[in-house]
Amino acid sequence: ARSGGAEVVIGLGGGSVIDAAKGIAALARMGGKPWDYAGANPDGKPVTESLPVVAVPTTAGTGSEVSAVAVFTHRGVGSNPDVPLKASISGPAIQPAVALVDPDLATGSPPQLTASCGADALGHAIEASVSRRANPVASLLAARAVALIVGHLPPAVNNPDDPGPREPLALAATLAGAAFSQAGVVVTHAIAQALGAVLHVPHGAAVAVATPPVLRFNAPACVDPYAELAEACRITADSAQAKASRFVETIANLLRAVGLPQRVRVPRPVDDQLVDELVQNARESTPVPITLNPSKVDDCQLAELFRQVLCSGR
Repeated sequence: ARSGGAEVVIGLGGGSVIDAAKGIAALARMGGKPWDYAGANPDGKPVTESLPVVAVPTTAGTGSEVSAVAVFTHRGVGSNPDVPLKASISGPAIQPAVALVDPDLATGSPPQLTASCGADALGHAIEASVSRRANPVASLLAARAVALIVGHLPPAVNNPDDPGPREPLALAATLAGAAFSQAGVVVTHAIAQALGAVLHVPHGAAVAVATPPVLRFNAPACVDPYAELAEACRITADSAQAKASRFVETIANLLRAVGLPQRVRVPRPVDDQLVDELVQNARESTPVPITLNPSKVDDCQLAELFRQVLCSGR
């Protein structure tokens, strides 16, 4: 981009493509490599300059078209240089100047891709609602996004060529991206990033397996936000507690119904060595989402959450 004298960077594709465009745009102005600006890097520098980015998403998942965050896999860093870290760079400078959201670009996407992207958007929205940094605006955006995904993800998965569900899902992903840009994400995404870095689990699938156990873990601290999300999804019950419980089960059932995995199968024993490696990776790569979780998460609790999402076997 520098040698060619680029004036703008266009990201046409899924979230990884748009994140790459953000990284290219920032490095074209600031030099270096993404790790130099990563939030997980103790010596990381702020991203203060960037070429303008035009984001054109072809999936309904990350909401990267409206966020000021880009996630990269960094190799040869951290306490274990042999294992990569998935960590973000962020700052207003890399928020796309223009987002062109055309729902038709996702029409015909394979069912598994649609489902996993929907799980990521759903995670963004739910996590923004319960984050310690949640605010009324982010929560309104997130509630609408959750309702749209609950209502339209199954038909999009079951009928890939039907354009009908694609517009509400595209809107949901963008709303969820705007919500988590304000409020952040929680330990669900810390677990997902570690699963991606250590075990190479695709991000949407990693978010899908982590979401139900984290919802249950956070339930005692999240009765009110879960009940509000339940109401947005038209889930009825006699009390806030009952609405919250039904919401958790609705989300777990949704993820199962669209064919997403409930656990990650690993071709090795799920032993202390593996779990400790995942806990350390999560702590190093995504410390902020862990601190934003509505319930405090110590290493033993994080290890137990990892055990809940893993099973041995091919």
